[in-house]
Amino acid sequence: MLFRTLLFIIPELSSFLRTANRNGFILSCRGDGKSDSQPDVDVWEILRKAPPSEYEKIAFQYGITDLRGMLKRLKRIKKEEKKSTAFLKKLDPAYQVDKGQKIKLMVEVANPDADVKWLKNGQEIQVSGRYIFEAVGNKRILTINHCSLADDAAYECVVAEEKSFTELFVKEPPILITHPLEDQMVMVGERVEFECEVSEEGATVKW
Repeated sequence: MLFRTLLFIIPELSSFLRTANRNGFILSCRGDGKSDSQPDVDVWEILRKAPPSEYEKIAFQYGITDLRGMLKRLKRIKKEEKKSTAFLKKLDPAYQVDKGQKIKLMVEVANPDADVKWLKNGQEIQVSGRYIFEAVGNKRILTINHCSLADDAAYECVVAEEKSFTELFVKEPPILITHPLEDQMVMVGERVEFECEVSEEGATVKW
């Protein structure tokens, strides 16, 4: 995992100490995310069962950055679909994955020799190091490696004239302090430097 070293430099410690208690002071650093890890949960199910008044609270708790866009997309998902002749098993209505992890989207087709196409936001996906296609018997699998926020989108699997739709939601894990600040002793007027490490490069922090 990549780490970013954060530096907080106080050129004139004497002026800073005037505002602190003579017996010492404490300087803390935290990321914008929560420091406690969250259990693996299905946010889709939580939102589906929750009243609208709780949506914003749930989004904040589980790191959903585009709640409005997500709800618009969820609203478009059909609750009931007509019986398919091309698919034995379609995609689930929605999937969730943590940023940086991989996910597999899988369907089962009626014809084991059928060719399928995978689309992302209406554009056909091409095989690459991050997108891998597999055909195992009747199963057709799309693997997305190292998911980023750009993978948060609508996906389709197309067989002939039939389509199976789903939504993928990429969740940002909380930013953690992996190496905390250490106590330092300096003389009045000297410069002091504080350093800590967080779990994500480029993370926004507050001193």
